[in-house]
Amino acid sequence: MANPLVETQTFLAADLSNLPNGTTKGTAFPKSNISNLYVQYAWDGTPSDADNREDTVVRVTVWAPKGQVTAPQDVAAGIRARFLRWSSPNTWRVDRGAGRLPGIDPDTGLPFCTFTVSVVLRAAAAS
Repeated sequence: MANPLVETQTFLAADLSNLPNGTTKGTAFPKSNISNLYVQYAWDGTPSDADNREDTVVRVTVWAPKGQVTAPQDVAAGIRARFLRWSSPNTWRVDRGAGRLPGIDPDTGLPFCTFTVSVVLRAAAAS
């Protein structure tokens, strides 16, 4: 079975040209002093078996430097729209989840916008 996090990373790599220059991506929580947009992605929970991995909720959060309150909302809207239309040899479809939910992190002061999607993987071919 394919890894939904790798499928998300594949989508984001292919989508990088649609993002503002300097945008970075990764799975780690951003530092408090970021200077460019940062796209964080992760499983929304940790799947423990193949059944969970076939239909997994992935959380995408767009972070922006302090003061750029609307930028993460705009970028998240675009990523979400493109992700919902995306498929790959390993991904059957992507369905809407929760969000877009904007906010400001109380610990770092960084503005963000987060959403979830359900990544439905193709079943492995029988051997």
